[in-house]
This record gives sequence, C-alpha cells and structure tokens, in this order.
Amino acid sequence: MQHVIIIPAFQPDSTLIESLVHELRARGFHRILVVDDGSGTSYQELFDKLKQIACRVVHHEVNHGRGAALKTGIRFARELWPEAPGVVCVDANAQHRAADVMHVACLARIHADSLVLGTDTQLGIRPSAARGEQDVAQLCDAHTGLIAIPASRYQTAVDCTPDRFDWTQALIHACADTETPLRSMPVRATRAVARHNERRDWRARLHAVGTSLQLIALFWADASADASVVAPARG
Repeated sequence: MQHVIIIPAFQPDSTLIESLVHELRARGFHRILVVDDGSGTSYQELFDKLKQIACRVVHHEVNHGRGAALKTGIRFARELWPEAPGVVCVDANAQHRAADVMHVACLARIHADSLVLGTDTQLGIRPSAARGEQDVAQLCDAHTGLIAIPASRYQTAVDCTPDRFDWTQALIHACADTETPLRSMPVRATRAVARHNERRDWRARLHAVGTSLQLIALFWADASADASVVAPARG
C-alpha cells in the first residue's frame, strides 16, 4: 500500500500544484491530502479543482504555518487511511519532483520504522539506535522538507510544538531522542534547497554584521571614554 501524500499549501501557484498532483497520481499515489493553510477565498476555485481530480482538501481559516498544516494533515491521514504505512510530506510549489517523492516513499517502505528525509547531499546516516549530535545536526541543515513519516511516529510528529518551518528540525530531534532510525535520500537541488541555502547564507551574513556592530560599539565606547578624560589644568 502506498503512503499518503500531504501537501501543505499557502496561496499556491495553480499550474505548479495541479501539475504536481497529476504527476504524483501518474506514479501511483492516489491518497493525496492537500491542506489549505489559510490561502483565502480567492483560492477557493483552485482547491475545488483539486477536489475534482480526487484530492482530499482540508482548510485552515487563517495561516498557521507549514508545521501546523502538516500536523493537520497527519491527523486527517490517520483517520481517513488508518491502514497506510505512513505519510510523505511534499511542498506545493514544485520544490520537490515527483520522481524524488517516489524514491523517498520507496525507501520508507523498505525501512518501515524509519524517518526518511530527502536531503541535498548523501549523508550516510546509519539506522543504529546510537546517533551522534553531529549526524542530527547534518540532517537538520540539509533536509529539503521532503520527508516520509512512518505511522508509528504520527503522534511524535503531531506533538512537536513548532508550527512553522522549524517543525521539521523539531521532528528530527524528537525521533532521534526516541531512537527512531533516521535515513537520508539525496534529491535534486530545487528551489527549496536554493531558498534553504539562501536563508543559511543570510544567517551567516547577519551574524557577521552583528559581530561588526559589536566591534563598532566597543570602538565608540573606548573613544568616548578617552574623550571624557579631562586634561589637567595648567598652573
């Protein structure tokens, strides 16, 4: 039995998400759940069209974030398809190719107890119970958001408190803490990876700017202290 596909969507591009759904169905994924994360009434026609091509659609009244949308999807998947081996989380706007979704799902079927992440590099994470912090940090840094969650870890995923993009990192740490095997599958670098790397680059730049500002503040503090020294009066 195939995994359930969960697609969190906030104001998605109609052409991209429709194309993704058609490609997934062509590869045998017929349980597709789209979570409208507060896109608004102007997107209602698009979500109605997705229903017509056999997608289940769940709506959030307002935007709660990617993590919240995925948790909603997992809850519904557990109720609608309790016999499914797990879910695969796929982004809406062509960040993930249907071929890579298939590869991640296949690896997840082989290793049914594992959390499988599509990554932008082959990390070689071993499925042993003992994992170092470095391995987990690598996965948190390299994941692309394409992730297969086994049914045995639904509750772990739902219990993760972040509701936005940091939800995946929280899930990785939670699974590592419960000795869930972690596996990685290299996927083609797409816009999601590019955006991730761009965010990482900006974090590095902001850190550098912050360091520079601290140095400037120290310089001015020293200069002000020097200026406040009053020269001794002449007799």
